[in-house]
Amino acid sequence: MTHPKRASLVRAALVLAGLLPFLAWALHDVAPGAYGVLDGWFRFQCHARAERSLALGSRLLPVCSRCLGIYLGLSMAAAVARPRLTPRARRAWLVAAAALMVLEVFVQDATGHAPFHFLRLATGALLAWPVVLIVVAAAEGDG
Repeated sequence: MTHPKRASLVRAALVLAGLLPFLAWALHDVAPGAYGVLDGWFRFQCHARAERSLALGSRLLPVCSRCLGIYLGLSMAAAVARPRLTPRARRAWLVAAAALMVLEVFVQDATGHAPFHFLRLATGALLAWPVVLIVVAAAEGDG
């Protein structure tokens, strides 16, 4: 049995969750309490080192560029929920994306090269995308 309403709610929640780093950035000066709550979450799950983070204007975003890629991947993938893949293909994408991310982390740390933000954003988004496809398929009842 399919559950399109449930899947739509899940997709909407993931789109909004993916935008949280930008919401936190916007709340920094206008609502410090709300910013503090979001920042506490981000500090729990991300190192947010300045040299590995991107800035909007003169202020750093509250997560590193890889985590930002994950958040953006959540949002973008939930917005389109495509491509439609078999469960096996979704899992294969997830494994391949995780392996690519581990390789990128290893190369960056082993060579000591400066963070290449585009690659960090891309590997984060590539990892998040199949996760969203898996979650949305489960919400639809298509797991």
